[in-house]
Amino acid sequence: MRGKICAKRVRRALGASALVVLASSCGSSGCGRHSSSAAATPPPTASSAAPSEPTAEPPAPNLDGLLPTDGAPDSDWRLALRHHEWQRAYELLASLPGARRAEAPIRLVLGFAAWKSGHHAEAAAALAKLEEALPLATAEVKDLRARALLRATLDPASAEVLLTSDRVDDALEVANALAGNADPKLARTAADRAVLLADRSKRRRALARATRASLAERAGEHATSIADHRWILREEPEHGLPSLAALDGLGAPPSLDERLAVVERAASPDTLDAIRSALDKLRAQAGVERGKLALVWGKALSRARRFAEATTALDIASREVTGDAASEARYQAARAAARAGQLREAATRFAKLADARPTSRWSGRARVRLAEVQSLLGKHDEARVNFDRYLASMKPPHEDGVAHARALALLGSGRAKEARKALAELRKASKKSRRSAMLRELEGVAAYLAGDREDAVAIWRDLVAREPLTLASWLAAARLVRAGHAADALPVEPSRGPANGSLDAELPAAAGFFASLGLDELAEARLIQGEDTLARAYAGREAEALCATYGRLATARRRLQVGDKRVTRELLMRAPGVDERWAWRCVYPDAYAGLVAREDQAHSLPRGLVHGVMRQESAFDPGATSPVGARGLMQLMPTTATRAAREAGLTFVDDDVARASVNIRLGAHYLKKLLSRYRENPAVTAAAYNAGPHAVHTWLAHRTDEDLDLWVARIPFRETRDYVAAVVGNMLRYQYLDGGAAAVATPSLVVPPVPVLDDSDY
Repeated sequence: MRGKICAKRVRRALGASALVVLASSCGSSGCGRHSSSAAATPPPTASSAAPSEPTAEPPAPNLDGLLPTDGAPDSDWRLALRHHEWQRAYELLASLPGARRAEAPIRLVLGFAAWKSGHHAEAAAALAKLEEALPLATAEVKDLRARALLRATLDPASAEVLLTSDRVDDALEVANALAGNADPKLARTAADRAVLLADRSKRRRALARATRASLAERAGEHATSIADHRWILREEPEHGLPSLAALDGLGAPPSLDERLAVVERAASPDTLDAIRSALDKLRAQAGVERGKLALVWGKALSRARRFAEATTALDIASREVTGDAASEARYQAARAAARAGQLREAATRFAKLADARPTSRWSGRARVRLAEVQSLLGKHDEARVNFDRYLASMKPPHEDGVAHARALALLGSGRAKEARKALAELRKASKKSRRSAMLRELEGVAAYLAGDREDAVAIWRDLVAREPLTLASWLAAARLVRAGHAADALPVEPSRGPANGSLDAELPAAAGFFASLGLDELAEARLIQGEDTLARAYAGREAEALCATYGRLATARRRLQVGDKRVTRELLMRAPGVDERWAWRCVYPDAYAGLVAREDQAHSLPRGLVHGVMRQESAFDPGATSPVGARGLMQLMPTTATRAAREAGLTFVDDDVARASVNIRLGAHYLKKLLSRYRENPAVTAAAYNAGPHAVHTWLAHRTDEDLDLWVARIPFRETRDYVAAVVGNMLRYQYLDGGAAAVATPSLVVPPVPVLDDSDY
């Protein structure tokens, strides 16, 4: 965490020129690379209300006595701001002496903290007439004050300021704030703009239309409201539950098919009660097929991960429908049984369906699932036969997931040479480097089992050398150790790059000013605005300059984006020399370092695991929101966050889960819970974080005597296999960056035993 800033350098830079230099933090410097704000509205950006940062900036404010020094007691509010502890920052700032609170920079941060923590009137008062005193922050002051006044007084002029922004969230904020009797006409204008911006950005489209539909209905514009609700049902039915009720109230009831499509797509643990209620209303209507409702209810239960209940419901549905619908119900029931851990029962169900109607599309799918379940049960030869039967009945090209599972079935059934050939073909066809590396490691396993041990060792050595610090090379190193080649494990040697010397890129004045006050979000926004100018100032070393500059902030979202775009894979596939370390740090940023270090220590977590998960889950975007409702840096589902908070003794309201301090704390708590369950195995822990502990329990409970690389390869979901490879690879690189090869976790092929699940599992 960049909490300690060299005050003298900041004062000197601000007072003498348009550049600010920030000293290093008390922790490691960060670097970097997959959506709503933690507050009720997104953080303001310089682009919200002002043009690009001018070349000649206004004079810097006088910061004497305001910047932190080592051990300064008021530096706590800067850390609180960087940690997104808005209420704590507000209380610390509000408790400062009156003369200090009157200083312009303090008024800015007090206004920011007050706005973020919901004290809108106080925020507006603190920010009043502040532009003249802080010319560097004119755009941000206007933007913040507009937001605060809008919330505090429903000020139309403030709404107009926000409507100059090109952000969907800003338009929605205005629309919702003025939706009552404050200014319905302006609210409707804001909603129209929200829809326009949402369509342009492909973000929050259903929310924008639902907002406009509500406003139109209040104004008696029923045609517009109906059109927007029908758009939601047609384009994004997963968000359509409220629209069903709204259309009924508007006298334009949806068709049965529209209702069922919404009910099925919108299913989640949090919507299940609403779905049950909607289906109960349909059952009461005359002429509605009960079997069709039963089928949809069973599928909804399955989407909500209530697999045992789903199996029962789908069995009932299969007896109440006919033809293709009955086949689908039986197929879905078999899948639910498999997801519930009843693999043998699922195999029996899939086998019956596969043989019952050979020409049915559900028969073909059932045969693939049967083969997958047989593989999980260790019946590899039977699985191979069913994969071959399926492939013979289908026209190419075939799904590569089926070919992948077939290759593993060949390996498990003792056909190692055939498996090696199949794996090589898959590797050559793969367009994903991480996936190719995992397939290459399995080629080595197949070669070893086929008796070609020299080839196997050569493959694994090549992986360790060419794909350092990836899951594939880590597992290859473990294979080498087992084969008696311990010296070959992780031979990462620094590259010999040009001796350019370290680059001390400087923060532009406005960004440096915001960073010096702990307002890293505003600093990042200003840096994005002036990125091209900054890059031109360091011709020939543009990427390094941008990465170094963003690395002075606690945030890492933009730094990772810069690294992804400008750092080559070739550079990342060799250990970094002194002049290349910046590139690794750019693609593997140490975001929110203080918070992560605190949780690592509190839970004895392996270094790099929290950052590795965060990088994969949200790409360090604290406002990230997934289609299924996961939120924040660690992408926590509401149920997971609630249960983790209860166990950790933490109380929070819904929006708090997106704040960095809360999100990281809860995510770290959950990771520790999983690590303890799986004997500190990071790969199995990552699988459980992605797919859930109940799925991992099934994969562990029914496995044959396999090593970790084969266990990961047999995970039936490609998304989870890729996720495990990404998270473990991230972790290994963070460890190497912190302490070299000696700090990297020892590679192991040991798969943990099956844990006992109880009611505390989630």
